Amino acid sequence: MKVEGEELDSPVVSFAALSSLLGSAARLARDLSRDLQLQRLLRVFLKLPAADRPVVLATLEREVAAREASVRAQDGVVGPVDLVASVYIRVFDAERDALGVTRDDVVRSSIDATVYKAGLPASLAAELEDSLAIALDSLPDDEAFAMADMYDDLLAVLAECER
Repeated sequence: MKVEGEELDSPVVSFAALSSLLGSAARLARDLSRDLQLQRLLRVFLKLPAADRPVVLATLEREVAAREASVRAQDGVVGPVDLVASVYIRVFDAERDALGVTRDDVVRSSIDATVYKAGLPASLAAELEDSLAIALDSLPDDEAFAMADMYDDLLAVLAECER
């Protein structure tokens, strides 16, 4: 930073640079503190288990990228926000349906995700597969195998429907 009539390494220049930096930091902090949705997002993110954070971030980044690409292309491929979307895989049975989610909700969500994946470019489909593999690795083996089998069955049904 240059102050008229002062050398670059003078205390006046250093003070002016520090003052400018602190002013910028104060404006940034003020703007961020006023964004209630950002505060909410940070609170939720901090509640996530640390091991889940990279996968959740990758999912959000992928979704935002798909939305931006669809808007740029004006292709309508990415529609409105899916209000029943899930980040975590849930295993439901008659005794554990505490969230009021029905088996049909789970099946419909799985079919939606499978159909969505089928329409993705190969690179994005591979990212989705990687995310699914990470999620399956966190489940007990019997549940992971059951979910993987269901996913494979859905892909087979989708392929049959496309014929």
